[in-house]
Amino acid sequence: MIWTQFNIGKYDFLTKHSEFISNLPKMEQTLIGLFMRNEKQKDIGKILGITQGAVSSRLGRAITRLKYLRELSAINFNQFFKDMDKISSPLEMEIIKGLVETSCQTETAWRINARYNLKGLKKMNQVKVRHRLEIILKNLKEVGNHIRVYKRHSVTLDKVMKSLYILHEVKLPHFDRVRT
Repeated sequence: MIWTQFNIGKYDFLTKHSEFISNLPKMEQTLIGLFMRNEKQKDIGKILGITQGAVSSRLGRAITRLKYLRELSAINFNQFFKDMDKISSPLEMEIIKGLVETSCQTETAWRINARYNLKGLKKMNQVKVRHRLEIILKNLKEVGNHIRVYKRHSVTLDKVMKSLYILHEVKLPHFDRVRT
């Protein structure tokens, strides 16, 4: 069972991470919800139109993402965002906040597209979000060479960046389809 790799029961895990579940992409929230109702992975796969292996993989990713979100909760992001707002554009702040809140490039892109009504070539996707974050981090490291507080913030943002490569999203059309 997927929870045994963490040496805890799924209800203990849910209790420790429940405040972060709403930050997950909707499909991962659905997967965890179905799994918490004691649905078998094979049955979840049938409901969602994916294989049992895909269910297992995505549950594992959701668990990793929850652990990441819990770890980030120890950081004082109020001060981080306040400081970053001084040197970042509104779009850059949306990217940073979206990735910190969800750890999901796709979800962050959707939020930005909705907020700024981006369409066509201007529309954000996971690759553009990651690319913009790389630029933000590079600039932050340069500023951090001169201003100590930004050096500390570059370490935080670097942690977010490294987690993106571990937790990258691959959007597949069939994954959005929920069968009734």
